[in-house]
Amino acid sequence: MSNSLAEVHPELVSEWSEKNLPLTPDDITFGSNKKVWWKGACGHEWKTSVKARYKVSR
Repeated sequence: MSNSLAEVHPELVSEWSEKNLPLTPDDITFGSNKKVWWKGACGHEWKTSVKARYKVSR
């Protein structure tokens, strides 16, 4: 998918939580409203939409 999260915002892939499996950053568009799990460098996990993370990373 050419507009996947993995292709458009690869910097967010490192924060993608394994709780989302089998869904991967290649399977979801970068502007999606779907809520998924994220994992910060400190290990904290939270659920928010891909679109919300995209807005924060800009």
